[in-house]
Amino acid sequence: METALITLLLSPLLGSIFIGLVFRPKSTKVSGSLATACAAVSFVSAIFLFSSYLETHQPIAVAYPWFEVSNFVVNWGFRFDALTAVMALFVTGIGSLIHCYSIGYMSHEKTPWRYFAYLNLFLFNMLILITGDSLPVLFVGWEGVGLCSYLLI
Repeated sequence: METALITLLLSPLLGSIFIGLVFRPKSTKVSGSLATACAAVSFVSAIFLFSSYLETHQPIAVAYPWFEVSNFVVNWGFRFDALTAVMALFVTGIGSLIHCYSIGYMSHEKTPWRYFAYLNLFLFNMLILITGDSLPVLFVGWEGVGLCSYLLI
């Protein structure tokens, strides 16, 4: 289950890095299809996690140490519970449809890879926001969504 949660989160991030920094396809169809595929992988992971949660009613949590100051420990943690399940389905499902629609809408752009990289990064930050297990992680997701909104506009 933890692997599915990590896949849910990292698929849009890896898509953003690949499209924006590594590959940079000039074709709207290529960059849009890659971005949509990454969003769809997140959607499939959300469906899998949702069905698993419905069977067990046990939240799925993953945490990694982030920083520690004296007795204050903050983990880079993610939690998939009932509210997160519904929100993840909504965010990844609608996000995948937006990615798909954007292929035709952005067909006139000269650098479509930039738009789709930012759109995947937006999806990643939104997933960080809804799955964050602590306020510092939620803050990182919130600020990432704000930054990506600025970049997309």
